[in-house]
Amino acid sequence: MKINTKNPLYVVVFSVASSIVFTAGIMLIQVAAQGAIDRNQKLLEQKALLELFKLGDPRAMPAREIARTVETRTRRMELTDPQTGRTMRVVVAYEGELSRSFVRVRGYAVPIEGMGFWDVIRGYIAVAGDLTRVLGVTFLRHAETPGLGGEIMNPQWRRKWEGLRVSPPAQGGRFVYIGGSAPDSSQDPRQGRFVEAITGATGTSTAVAKFVNEDLAAFQRAARAAGLIPDGVEKPSGQSAPPQTPPGPESEGR
Repeated sequence: MKINTKNPLYVVVFSVASSIVFTAGIMLIQVAAQGAIDRNQKLLEQKALLELFKLGDPRAMPAREIARTVETRTRRMELTDPQTGRTMRVVVAYEGELSRSFVRVRGYAVPIEGMGFWDVIRGYIAVAGDLTRVLGVTFLRHAETPGLGGEIMNPQWRRKWEGLRVSPPAQGGRFVYIGGSAPDSSQDPRQGRFVEAITGATGTSTAVAKFVNEDLAAFQRAARAAGLIPDGVEKPSGQSAPPQTPPGPESEGR
């Protein structure tokens, strides 16, 4: 029987069927690609953690070795800010593999997130085990303008964060200052806490300073509430010890 392709019913049925097939195809492609997207995102974060804690050179390591190093040298733990009730998943890095009976804490990667000039910026700032200085900073997601705010990804600018003091500042002070004139006196509260703003990206620099300070303040309050104490120092009587050995299963997970 010859099909009348000009029949309105045929046109409707054909259009609906074509739409279903096309939509199903798109969904299948998305499902198939999602696994690769998730793996790439996980690898990106693992490389960032290696770089932050200086556990190896991710540029010279195969993906399998990167994954193994992160699995054996880091754990995640949940901390809660007693002031806001906010819970954060902090990555704890250790000096050696967690299979050992006692492993010294190398540092903590604190999640940082906030609105940039265009969109959300997300990353980590790593602090030393004694909670007093920055080991490094990295950004995993941003939509800032290339060559301007996008320079937050520039290794040269990120290296300027290393060694900054992040012990609790004096009342009214900040953990980190970005932009303005460089401190010229040891009495300046910005001394040891100052990073130059990104040229031509004042908005991005201001935004990063705002959420980094908020997140560091929340982390310090949560760390005190959890009883974290300086790396490798024995705890005074009555205080809880820092996670020098692997945390329990409830605090693991990636």
